[in-house]
Amino acid sequence: MDWHSIAALIAERSDKPLVLLDRAGRVRMLTGAMEQALGWRRHEVDGRPWAEVFAPPELAEATRRWLAQAMRGALASYECEAMSRHGQHLLLTLEMALVGRGRKQGLLITVQEMSSVQGRAADLASRDLDYRVAATATDFGALEEVTGVGQVVDARSLARGTCHSVLHGRDTPCDDCPVRTGDGAWPRVAVRRRGDHAGSFQILTAEPVGKTSVRVSMRTIAEASLAAIHDARIAALAEKAHLTGRERDILSYLLLGRSLDDIATLLDLSRRTVKFHQANILQKLGADSRTDLIRFIGF
Repeated sequence: MDWHSIAALIAERSDKPLVLLDRAGRVRMLTGAMEQALGWRRHEVDGRPWAEVFAPPELAEATRRWLAQAMRGALASYECEAMSRHGQHLLLTLEMALVGRGRKQGLLITVQEMSSVQGRAADLASRDLDYRVAATATDFGALEEVTGVGQVVDARSLARGTCHSVLHGRDTPCDDCPVRTGDGAWPRVAVRRRGDHAGSFQILTAEPVGKTSVRVSMRTIAEASLAAIHDARIAALAEKAHLTGRERDILSYLLLGRSLDDIATLLDLSRRTVKFHQANILQKLGADSRTDLIRFIGF
């Protein structure tokens, strides 16, 4: 079967975005749906390599590699970044199949899903993720790998990728970034309220991977669950330090940031009594100050 027969058959039977490449990776046919999706007209791309037309320049070499795998029949599906005629960066989920035989064999690429890079990043940021980032001074925060719901995503497709820009929507590293802040001990943890999801928090746990990378686990937890964990840790801490019931109540309020006057009002005690209990709590826990208490209840 020649190229024209293959193209006619495909165009007749499918309304999905399709591209047919020859063995050299050059475009030999694309459907109207593909024209509409990426903005390129057939006459503009006919005979030109996919890696030259559709791949962002910095991903051209990587694109040639995965296309070569697909041409050998070793790759049936792939998620890649593509660029529209107008420069918009898109994430494409592709299915690929070899068609024809011998010198006339080609690669049929079907676009199963398409989304903007920005939209996919927002979707990733709302999910539980594990991601690996560079921790060196020259490329701090550069995404090396992102895993969500058991699927590895090519981090190169994530908008030129640093964790703070792609996953957290910031121009600079996060102030409480567990990769760069802490006392040197690992793992390091940060807890944040999720602004896009009322009543929930994100817990980020960072651990080193080799000498130049850090793996971060990002999990979402409901506020009620976080409060329950907080209470359970206070209970365990109080039992270990042999705190009285009153001292435990005061410890809980201290960790919530309440002032001595607030605690006195809430517990119907004098400020002096609350201060006395605070001193006992610090002594029993071996803490230097009220601020130092936070390390005993950290996540």
